[in-house]
Amino acid sequence: MTFRALHVEDEIDPRLQFARVLDSLSMPWEAVSAESLESATVALATQEFDLVVCDILIPPVDGSFARAAEHGFAVYDLVRASHPGTPAIFLTGHASDVDAWRPLENSPTIDLFGLGQDEGLTRLIQKDHPEKLRDYLSRMTAEMAALAKIDLATPSGTEILDVDERCLRIIARRRGGARVDITPSRGLSGASSFLAFAFDKQDRPVIRAFVKTGPLASMEEEEARHHRFVGQLLDSGNYPGIADRVIANARSRGALCYSFAGRYQNDLISLFADDPARFESTVARVREMVAPWGATAQRVSVNLGALRRLRVSDDVVDAYAGNYADLFARVEERTLDATEVVQHGDLHGLNVLVDSVGTPLLIDFADVGPHIGADDPVNLELSFIFHSQSREQGWLDVSTAHGWVDDDMEKSGMRHAVIARVCRGWAREAFEWPVDYLIPTFVHALRQLKYPDTNKEVAIEIAAAAGNALLGD
Repeated sequence: MTFRALHVEDEIDPRLQFARVLDSLSMPWEAVSAESLESATVALATQEFDLVVCDILIPPVDGSFARAAEHGFAVYDLVRASHPGTPAIFLTGHASDVDAWRPLENSPTIDLFGLGQDEGLTRLIQKDHPEKLRDYLSRMTAEMAALAKIDLATPSGTEILDVDERCLRIIARRRGGARVDITPSRGLSGASSFLAFAFDKQDRPVIRAFVKTGPLASMEEEEARHHRFVGQLLDSGNYPGIADRVIANARSRGALCYSFAGRYQNDLISLFADDPARFESTVARVREMVAPWGATAQRVSVNLGALRRLRVSDDVVDAYAGNYADLFARVEERTLDATEVVQHGDLHGLNVLVDSVGTPLLIDFADVGPHIGADDPVNLELSFIFHSQSREQGWLDVSTAHGWVDDDMEKSGMRHAVIARVCRGWAREAFEWPVDYLIPTFVHALRQLKYPDTNKEVAIEIAAAAGNALLGD
């Protein structure tokens, strides 16, 4: 990976000197130059960086000679607002600037390299000590090289973003990890999530975890959701806690590390494929785990069109609706009373890990919160039809999908009847049947249209079946 630094400096000699320093380092660096607050603003809005180096005295626009510290301060504000996890160095030749910036020099402090030591995310260096800038760049490069030596073992063909690999290595290094065995656990949304098992140099396990990576803002939101809806509502021991986080030195991305003690080598989709008899008892245990969420239930009025638009856009639905366009429009005009209750919100089969004795563990809490209807049971049932890693994917044809909401789906001799009976039984017993089942079935069937590898004809037929039932047709 080539590291990228933004250098904000209006004079040519310092820019050339900075480029020479980068060329001398042991790993490749790319310098992006900006000569003013204006061009720095453009660069920060359009690119991501591993480091920002900025002279405090810069002009407002390229070509201007009106250098002022306020423009350097404005760059600082931009970096912290739009690139909050990016290390930054500010250069000054004036003692007054040192006094002004001293309160910010060591705030905030973060463990940037997985050393277990917090250090300043923003630093101030005086121009008459150029060796301090060289030393910082050399040390940063050396620490990045040390991180790169941690082996990431992934299945053949796995592609992981470089910055996500860095997050995984930072988490492992904090625990003395030398190797991380990684299994991607991707949902339909393509979110970056991994089962990670780290080992030290003696091949002793140091952590078993589910690691989620993504934009920093989404990681912060997920952590807040986990605290509010999981940590405060569910019984401890029924969910993985957040053991670690990466909030800096991964460009615009970050990571949450959910650790667990058991050996959860399976998930609900693979469990059903290998041992359908255990599926029902495992889902029953999931229901027990999330039962406290039921205390948050309330009846609300919901417009079906507005609800669907939260999951998939009009353009996508219009592209596939075909002869059902009028039906969908009539359904989405309806406003119905339904149950709103805290749920997982993305309970596909891969988000339920299962250990060797059938104990389940929920993972991936990006969408946990209040949802309409039997969202979790419906998500679980449909994941066996639409998820790319489900071995059940492909058995359902259009004619069978047309009768999706019929009771016969639970009574037939088809393999999926077990899944239908278990998931719809959950919906019947814990929600208002049938409206709380039909609403999320309509919405989540249409949601499948936005994913590239789902059967669009089957999704349309399931949505039509639910829509007709909602209209009473």
